[in-house]
Amino acid sequence: MTEPLRKVLLRAARVWKVRVGDVAWRQNMLREPKERVREASQDEESAIMAQLERGHDDAVRFALLSACRRKKIVALE
Repeated sequence: MTEPLRKVLLRAARVWKVRVGDVAWRQNMLREPKERVREASQDEESAIMAQLERGHDDAVRFALLSACRRKKIVALE
């Protein structure tokens, strides 16, 4: 979260000519966890779809295509 804030403040100073205070960015940078990015292979998706009962297949296909999480899909109206 620190990096986006740094970019906004630097842009404000350089582009928009807004006065911003001096920030010691190196001292204030937070550790940001590396995201684990993994996509299911086509074989894995096929295996998942083969295990489903009728009625769940549309929701799971939507989840796979949209990358939405279950909680978000269930909350859809």
